[in-house]
Amino acid sequence: MTTTILTAVVLGTFAGLAPGPYTTMVAGTALEKGFKAGFLLALTPLITDVVPMVLSALVLDRLSGLALTLLGLIGGAVIILVGVRFLRGHSKVQASLSKSGEPLRRQSATPSHVIASTLLNPAPWLFWLIIASPLLLRSWNRSPKEGVVFVALLFLTNICSALSLIHN
Repeated sequence: MTTTILTAVVLGTFAGLAPGPYTTMVAGTALEKGFKAGFLLALTPLITDVVPMVLSALVLDRLSGLALTLLGLIGGAVIILVGVRFLRGHSKVQASLSKSGEPLRRQSATPSHVIASTLLNPAPWLFWLIIASPLLLRSWNRSPKEGVVFVALLFLTNICSALSLIHN
């Protein structure tokens, strides 16, 4: 269970901090309309990620243990690559912002913007298909309680990480 908890917390944290439409809309809306509006947008994964989570879990449930293990290894490699690209890109963005001296443009959004961008964006689908659902299925196969803990912690840390970007 400890491995499941740590994995869910790490994945949720990175999902909530990953640059993309979700974090941009949450942060931009919070800057423009306040914490409450950003908070409400931060909760949208509770709606938007259910479809990719359930569909990918149903598809992957039909795979063998070896196939899930290989998919998990591929997912781990993807996480490492994304992390490296994020770290490299973050330093470039910081450097260009400090040179330009221009303020960041605010971008507010509505829950429907976040829902549409999530459902049409391939990133959540890939996240659930090659990373999170194989881990969810492993946890669930050990114990349904462990599977529920995995999903709950992943969502909780995802939302809290996104909120940490807007809380000043």
